[in-house]
Amino acid sequence: AAFDVGKQCRGQFGPPVGVNEDPTMSSKHCVGQVFEREFLPLRARILEIAAALDRVGRAGSIGNDEPRMAQLRAGLKVLLGSESDRAQEVQLIFSRKYHEDWRSEFRLDKK
Repeated sequence: AAFDVGKQCRGQFGPPVGVNEDPTMSSKHCVGQVFEREFLPLRARILEIAAALDRVGRAGSIGNDEPRMAQLRAGLKVLLGSESDRAQEVQLIFSRKYHEDWRSEFRLDKK
């Protein structure tokens, strides 16, 4: 059943919580408003991921030693969790490890 945003998001006095707030500050919104706003875009992204994985699967079998597929699996596992820092965790999965000598590694050191 859909959320009754008006019923769940009303403050004790006045309009629904979050009405005059910055929409990017989701921690100030009630769950009903945020979920209502995000549901369809999330659904679309999940369908897009499912379709891409179907295309990869139809093209052939990816071996268990393919590191990018391991990254995708790890990212999906993080998304299924309930931690509040999922975006950060997924970003770290797909990021390079930090190296102190990165400038010389990419030949950016001053000469």
